[in-house]
Amino acid sequence: MKTENLSHLLSQEHFEDIKFYKQPANWIESGFIVTATSARHINAFINKVKKMSLIKRNEIEGIASSEWVILNFHETIVHIFTQEKRNYYQLDELWEEGVVNA
Repeated sequence: MKTENLSHLLSQEHFEDIKFYKQPANWIESGFIVTATSARHINAFINKVKKMSLIKRNEIEGIASSEWVILNFHETIVHIFTQEKRNYYQLDELWEEGVVNA
């Protein structure tokens, strides 16, 4: 899925504080970090992208806790956090040099 389309989908699904990072690591081209309103919000989004055949089950990590989920869209990784977990892990700070506003 193209980055622009993924950005639109994340916005459309009411994720908050959407950040796009270009080349955050050597092993991936880009990534998003977004905040979900709840674990239920995260699970609903996962179900939607699976039904749309945008992602396979083995391309999703963290469903059990649903407070930090990683989705692998191949060239782009999406980290979905609840606000509490995003504040705790502060992944934004690790990638802040590559930030591009989404």
